[in-house]
Amino acid sequence: MKLQILLVVSGMAVSLLCGCARTEAADPSSSAEEGSSTVQTTGSAVESTGESLLEGVEITLPDSITRQPVSDTREHFCLDGEVVGGIELLDIAGQMDTMSMGDYAQQALTVTKAVYDTEYDYMAEGDSFCKAVVSMSSREGREFYHYFFQGEEMGYDVWIDNSVLDTLEMKSCLKTLRAGDLELPQEDMTKNETPLLTLRMTLPDGITKQPKRTTRTLLYSGQTLAGGIEQITGATDAEALNTLALSVAQELYGGEFTHIPREETDGNALAVVDTEKEGVHLVHYVIQVGEETYDVWADTSLISEEEALEIAQSCQY
Repeated sequence: MKLQILLVVSGMAVSLLCGCARTEAADPSSSAEEGSSTVQTTGSAVESTGESLLEGVEITLPDSITRQPVSDTREHFCLDGEVVGGIELLDIAGQMDTMSMGDYAQQALTVTKAVYDTEYDYMAEGDSFCKAVVSMSSREGREFYHYFFQGEEMGYDVWIDNSVLDTLEMKSCLKTLRAGDLELPQEDMTKNETPLLTLRMTLPDGITKQPKRTTRTLLYSGQTLAGGIEQITGATDAEALNTLALSVAQELYGGEFTHIPREETDGNALAVVDTEKEGVHLVHYVIQVGEETYDVWADTSLISEEEALEIAQSCQY
């Protein structure tokens, strides 16, 4: 799905520190919440019965991904010998209606840290096709998504490395998820309530992305804020877009910004506007992908204008 560049808004600011070919069973052998992990967390696994409770769980995965049992309540998805996701059975089915998004995030941290023990930024939100979706972003640039489902007897945490299967590809696989106490309503699986989380883009070397809310993803160079993608849900006239760019910059960087219009356009852009603050430059490309509009912006001391434009032009579902 191709994008259309609507507007370019440039700004001046200071630097800020701050993841289907066959169906197989397991081998028997809302408001969004965000945060950052600093400690090991604990979860509640289903009590062992001596036989794998995952034998009756079916899901369609690409041929390249295999299912490897770890215990009777845990299995990993492996690609070329590396763990890229898995399924966790949890004794929380009776609690899932009252669990907070923070509770789901802590459970996702427990499962992810059991495989990759590092620090994560995370965001948790509700969704129509499952109880919760948790995005986990490591400081090393890896991004994992956890999808929580409620069965009659058990809870299911199905998780994946977003670089292996993105959110649209993973939802296609999740349509095939079946268990003795779980069958998903297929009509809910077609809804895309969080389009920014399904937006794909090509980033320059050394730049990583971290979802912060359903309408905001930030880009980092190491630990330094370098840019971001903001979903625009309101008006898209020139005045409204300039105001949005100003608001985003002031919220994330602080201080006062002023717009300086310029006549020339860039690529398919309809307008270019500079905003100055203390001699540091932000550039905003406002783009349309499908039915959604996004502000793709960058600190040009870390991401050049050309690189920012390439990020914007690469955005697609």
